[in-house]
Amino acid sequence: MFIEDDQCSLEQIYLRRNKTFVRGLPVEVTEISAERVYNPVTEFLYPYLYTIKVRHGTRFEWTIEKRYKHFHDLHKSLVDFVEKETGRSLSSLTK
Repeated sequence: MFIEDDQCSLEQIYLRRNKTFVRGLPVEVTEISAERVYNPVTEFLYPYLYTIKVRHGTRFEWTIEKRYKHFHDLHKSLVDFVEKETGRSLSSLTK
């Protein structure tokens, strides 16, 4: 059920009933960058900070900053999910 101004309710976004947050406005990645940042705790294992800038229409923009470890963990979670849902290994799905 849509609310005023043709926007989605939070429930719809959470339940992924739509591919975008506001109908007709795409979510676009506008910039991806990597910067070597000194941090005595993470410098050895994860020296780079990756920044992804995202835009939704003309009014909404946000910046996401993550290290390699975060992307690695996301990849592992996605692979585990796909393998659990399909009952097949990821390598067998790419053939």
